[in-house]
Amino acid sequence: MNPLHFAVVVGINRYPVIGDLTAAHGGAEDFHKWVTKPDGGGVSPENATLVRAELSAGATAEQVRPTREAIYTALEDFMPRVRAASPGDWAQTRLYFYGAGHGIAPEARDAALLAANASRDRYGRHVSCVSLLEYFSRVQLFRELVPFVDCCRTPVVGVPRMPVEWTDDPINNGSVRKFFACGAIFSRQAFEERDRPPDQRRGYFTRALMDGLRGANTAVNPATGCVTSTRLKGHITEHMRRATEGKFRSPLEPDFVDEGAGEVVFGASITAAPPTHSVRLEVRSVVVMGLEVAAFGTSMPILRAVPSAVEPAVFEYALPVGLYEATPIGAPLRPSGQEWLFKVVEGGVTRAF
Repeated sequence: MNPLHFAVVVGINRYPVIGDLTAAHGGAEDFHKWVTKPDGGGVSPENATLVRAELSAGATAEQVRPTREAIYTALEDFMPRVRAASPGDWAQTRLYFYGAGHGIAPEARDAALLAANASRDRYGRHVSCVSLLEYFSRVQLFRELVPFVDCCRTPVVGVPRMPVEWTDDPINNGSVRKFFACGAIFSRQAFEERDRPPDQRRGYFTRALMDGLRGANTAVNPATGCVTSTRLKGHITEHMRRATEGKFRSPLEPDFVDEGAGEVVFGASITAAPPTHSVRLEVRSVVVMGLEVAAFGTSMPILRAVPSAVEPAVFEYALPVGLYEATPIGAPLRPSGQEWLFKVVEGGVTRAF
C-alpha cells in the first residue's frame, strides 16, 4: 500500500432534472474496490473517498447530493495530508480522480462531470478535469495526476469551464506527470451498456478501464508484468472498439491527455516478469522499414523496431516463450500466402521470412 496515493471516486446515477443513469454507481464501486486493494491500486482505504448520488424521500432536486462543492470538499480533505509529507517523498505522491455520470465539454480538451443538482439552466455545476489538472500542475501537491472520467463530452454554448475553488499556494515541487483518460472524444457521447441487467451495466469506457487495470494481457507490459499508461491506452481503445462495433454509427472512442516523462505504472506486478529469450528475425522476401510484433490473437503490438542490419533486414528482440505475429512496416503488400508467425522457445529462436 502506498500511503501517499489518494483517490476520490464519484458515481452519480441520480439526476432529478436531467435524467437518471443506471451504471455510474456500479462503475464507481468497481473502481473504488480496485484502487483500495493491496494488489490493485494500493491506496489505503482511509486515503480513498467514494461519493455517490443521494436523494432522500421527499427531497427536492436542489437537495440532491453530491453537489460540485461536495466533490471539491472530498478532494480538499486529502490536501493537508499530502502537504504534511516530507519533501523527499513527493515523488511517491499520486492523486486518482474517477468520475461517472452525465458530462459536458466546456472546451475541446476538457471533460466536465456534472454534479447531481445540475440542470439545463445550470450546467456550470460541474467539475472540470482540465481545471483540476491546471490547478495541481501549478500547485504541485501530487507528482502524478490520474483522472478517469466516464461521461459525455457534448459542448454547450455559453457554458464556460469552471475553475477550482482553491487559492494557489507557493509550492514548487517539480514537474507533474499527467495521465487523463475519458470515455468519449470531444463533442461525442459516452454510453452505458444496454445488453445486461441494470445492476450489472457499466459504461463502455469503465468496462474497458477496469478490465485493463485488473491485468488484461494487452494492458500489461510483458517485460515487467505491470499495467502501464501506454499499454492501458491501447487496451481501452481496442476494447471499446470491439465492444461497440456494429452497435453505433461508428465504434466508441476514448480520449487521453498523456503528458510528462516516463510511464505511469498501475498496481503491483500482475505476475512476476517471465524470463525472456533471444529472437532473431530475418526478412528476405520483401523490403521493410520495420516490424511490429504482437502476441498471436491480439491486435496491439508489444514492440516496434527498425532493422539492426540491412539485406536481409535483421531484427533482434528478447521475448517470453509464446506464439507471436510480425507485421511489416513500409512494405506495399505482404507476400501472398506467407504467414508471419513465429514461436519463441527456451533458448531462443531464429526465423526467416
